[in-house]
Amino acid sequence: MYFCIGIHKRSCPYLENANLYSSASVTDDYETKAQQLLKDGKIDQAIAMYLCIKPESARILVIIGILYAEKKGDYKSAIIFYKKALKIQEKNGDDTSNTFTELGIAYQNLHEYDLALNYHFRALSIRKLAQTIDRKLIAGSLIGIANAYWGEQNL
Repeated sequence: MYFCIGIHKRSCPYLENANLYSSASVTDDYETKAQQLLKDGKIDQAIAMYLCIKPESARILVIIGILYAEKKGDYKSAIIFYKKALKIQEKNGDDTSNTFTELGIAYQNLHEYDLALNYHFRALSIRKLAQTIDRKLIAGSLIGIANAYWGEQNL
């Protein structure tokens, strides 16, 4: 009930108590509900549902960042979530190249081209060193770099 009226923080404990399954199924349930909210165009409620998922995972934090960036145009909030995800990825030794790319895109949209280039180059260097080279991902990094340089020249 609280979730529906917009008091998201108060809704999480009730949602958690309503589901007596394992934490994995609770996470899946929250994610399924968030995806349905997205389909219904309820971006803020979907974000609130994703925020109920505990423990925080890099994957979910990146999804939240993408929602802020692509659905709301709020690149500053997106960056906050990407950086949280990055900390988890670095701690776990996970691939950070996609998160670096998202950070590059967000900074580019904020016209902070030096930071955008930094993150795009970091993504590119990781992708070039990968055991299995994915040319599409490398091309994506190069396009991000080209776009940042183009944006910088057209200020």
